[in-house]
Amino acid sequence: MLQSQFIEAHLETDCPVFYDDDFVADVLPIMQRQHVSCAPVLSGGKPERLVTLPDLLAAEQTTDSDTLRLKELPLPQASGVDAGEHLFDIFRRLPHFPCDVVPVADDKGMFAGVIDKQQVIEQVARIFHVGDDSLTLELEVPKSGVKLSEIIALLERNEATILSFGMYTATSDNHESIILSFRLQTHDFFRLVQNLEHYGYQVHYTSQMFNAEDEVLREKAREILYLIDL
Repeated sequence: MLQSQFIEAHLETDCPVFYDDDFVADVLPIMQRQHVSCAPVLSGGKPERLVTLPDLLAAEQTTDSDTLRLKELPLPQASGVDAGEHLFDIFRRLPHFPCDVVPVADDKGMFAGVIDKQQVIEQVARIFHVGDDSLTLELEVPKSGVKLSEIIALLERNEATILSFGMYTATSDNHESIILSFRLQTHDFFRLVQNLEHYGYQVHYTSQMFNAEDEVLREKAREILYLIDL
């Protein structure tokens, strides 16, 4: 399944949904009865905002709660995501949705259903192999003059399989550099790291390969390999 099809494939269409003209006094018992903490609010059939139980409970304390409508509450804007959007394109917008569901609109902007925010997060984690048994390797490189293709070729020559890759900028002591972050699999992680250091790459971080006692052995192994190279 393509990731641009993920939302449509996991769309929930039987979720509670309300309209901006609905009364707070009517919406609150429905959400409490169905154990729903958050629900989309539509305007003209389009997702516009989200209402939460705390919003309704606070509104219930006002003197005019019986006649108060959802459109009169200061609810956060939540126009929804498109059913055909790629997960990567909506991921950065997830924090703008204050609860565990994300409204979804069809190609005409009309409400189509919701998707569980946690499902999106877990799927992105699976794509980048975050949380599985793969290993993390980070290299610190200058901002310019480094060819990514050469690093990838070196990793592959050392029998490492690259599962995912990312990069970000790091600044320390007024020095800015690029951190290349890899998730990979290899049968000999120690030798891979040792070879990278041998070729002059600065290893910024690795998944834990050793316990405290083995760290001493690691340093001794490095000394032996250094003497062999001499």
